[in-house]
Amino acid sequence: MTTSVLTYNNDTPTSSIGQSYAASCDIYQELADKKQEQKDTIVLAGYGCGLSVSRDALVCKQGFTHQSESGPKNNQAMTLYRGVHGIKSIVILSDSGNISLDAIRWASSEKITVSIIDRDGSLQQTLTPEQTANANLRRKQYQADASKIAYRLICKKVQAQQELLANHPELPDSERALEIFSDSLKWLELPDLPRWNDIDYMRTFEGRLAKAYFEAIEGTPIKFEKAYSKLVPPHWKQVSTRTSPLSHNHGARHAVNPFHAILNFAYAVVESQVRQALVASGFDVACGFLHADKLYRDSLVYDVIELFRSSVDAQVLKLVTTTTFKKGDFIPMHDGSIRLNQQLARYVVAQCQIPQARIEEGVKWLKSLLD
Repeated sequence: MTTSVLTYNNDTPTSSIGQSYAASCDIYQELADKKQEQKDTIVLAGYGCGLSVSRDALVCKQGFTHQSESGPKNNQAMTLYRGVHGIKSIVILSDSGNISLDAIRWASSEKITVSIIDRDGSLQQTLTPEQTANANLRRKQYQADASKIAYRLICKKVQAQQELLANHPELPDSERALEIFSDSLKWLELPDLPRWNDIDYMRTFEGRLAKAYFEAIEGTPIKFEKAYSKLVPPHWKQVSTRTSPLSHNHGARHAVNPFHAILNFAYAVVESQVRQALVASGFDVACGFLHADKLYRDSLVYDVIELFRSSVDAQVLKLVTTTTFKKGDFIPMHDGSIRLNQQLARYVVAQCQIPQARIEEGVKWLKSLLD
């Protein structure tokens, strides 16, 4: 197999695949724009994107992502006026751009959350407008029986995973996984077992189920256009293991498979949404129940994400299995990782985002466990 070396200018390929990249961006830009019209979220991408204020209105500027035959694309701007915009969040998918201090204040005063996700699908920052100081809630959080809450979180996560597997009997190993989940739920229905007071055991239990869950998805075909399929690496053509060989501690960052590259972006968005809801409610996001305390990690955010992972997985699975990907949709990096073209990333965020109201319901449920 012959491969071409890619060169980049502001993260835009300029090699022989440049035309394919531009054509792909054109398609996904149109799809993302249509999705944005139906939602309360603006997704910005590209070199030079940003937020500024002009005449007391917020200007949301798209960046440069590609150049078509008709010339450079993007650099369009959407202007939001106070009180009538209907926007709740702005997601920025870029490693470069500009946000003015005036824009941050404007967004905060209008209760708009601004999230920044890098080109690898990692959440870099969440600027949350509502930051509630709730000492009473935090005292309850610190004094709570962590094992009981961890148990409830696992129950909900396992039930949701089982539901996804049941709804997708076509998955390569769904039958085996369903047997494992059925047996596991029977054990979970015995809440008085001493093991459900042992958080370390529950973490191991949850980890083994997560492994079986993703093993059921492994092998799902990823379709590419016939002419391009001959050039695609074999490990791109079906869903691979969730962990990436390029990630430390068997993590999923720096994905080498298209499915997981897309999933990383979708997870980053729900992470930002969960953080927003927790901060607005007054929780201490560093103090989790299921996830262990770790320096520089907001463990409670990852606890609550568990309630929504299966919903995100279902959205990404639907997108991947109903799309025939083309040359230019994905960018192979020199280390073997994969990046989405920036308009595909916009479409993924617009397509796979969970309604914020549903996230807030999950946080209310968690809060009710502390009463």
